[in-house]
Amino acid sequence: MITPTDLLDLTVPHVERFRLSSPAYASEAWPPGTFMLSTRPDGAHIAATQHPASPTRGVVAVRPADDKDSWWLLHELRSRSSNIAQMAQGRNAREISARALSRMSIAWPDSITRTDFHTMTDPLHAMARQSPRARPCTT
Repeated sequence: MITPTDLLDLTVPHVERFRLSSPAYASEAWPPGTFMLSTRPDGAHIAATQHPASPTRGVVAVRPADDKDSWWLLHELRSRSSNIAQMAQGRNAREISARALSRMSIAWPDSITRTDFHTMTDPLHAMARQSPRARPCTT
């Protein structure tokens, strides 16, 4: 289970370990490569999962329809971090809903551009996933 704390202070946009384990019967686990998004007043914190995970309160799961669009979507969401945080509600702007997020307009270039972007950035993300800094401490 992904908590907002799991997404804070990541130096790369990949989360390897989670502080809470999902129950064995969790039917709402999202597949690896899902983006988990949480907000704070300083902006949105977004990372791709490396294992199946379920979001907890304060975390929204986002996944593109096509895996080739994933890095473009991650880039777009991260570049709109402050806009996303402005849509958050609740104490200290920590509650973002999937509904509010779905109302946000996303820059979406043609499929050739998205595919080229994926081809260029996939090796960089592969290196980032191997980085020891991608793994937050668990307590």
